[in-house]
Amino acid sequence: MCEKSVQSQSGDEVQSFAGGCRSDRILYKNPAPMLSHMDALKPYGQYWFVTITPYGRDIEPNVPDKEIVMEHFKQLSKLVGLDSVGWRYDPILVDPVHSVNWHISQFEKMARTLCGYTKTCVISFIDLYKKVQKKFSGGENCSKGRSNDDRKGIHRDCKSLRNGHQTLRGEK
Repeated sequence: MCEKSVQSQSGDEVQSFAGGCRSDRILYKNPAPMLSHMDALKPYGQYWFVTITPYGRDIEPNVPDKEIVMEHFKQLSKLVGLDSVGWRYDPILVDPVHSVNWHISQFEKMARTLCGYTKTCVISFIDLYKKVQKKFSGGENCSKGRSNDDRKGIHRDCKSLRNGHQTLRGEK
C-alpha cells in the first residue's frame, strides 16, 4: 500500500505518500503550507482534495478563514490544474445556528468564488461518532437528528448550484 497519513508543519493531516505510486491523493484543510513546495511534488501525480467549509472558529478553531483558504485553493489550482484539485464541502452540520438555508446560501457563494478552479465538489454530512460528540456541546442537536428531507434538500440544491457553474460540473 502506498498511502499513509503524515502531519504538515502546521499540524494539518495530509493523506499521501509518493513511494512507488503513480498518483497521490492529498487531503487538506489549508494547502498554504505546501504551496512553496510544489516544485518538489511535480514528479508525482497528484490529486488534491481541499476541505473548505463556512464555519467559524467556534466549530473549526484551527482552520484559517474560508476566504483565505479559497484564495490558497485558487493558487493551488493554478499550479496543478483544475483537473487535479477538488473541493470538499464537508462535513455539513445542521443545527440551530447552521440551518439548511444557511448552508445553501454559503455553498452558493463559495461555488461562485471557486468557479473556474475545479471540476469536482464533494459534499457529505457530519457523522456523530462518540469522539465527535465530545467535541460538540449540544451534538445531539446536529444533523443526525434532522430529517432525511433536510439532507435531500441540501444535496438537491447544492447539485443545482454546482450545475450552474460549468467548471464545477466537469465542462470546460
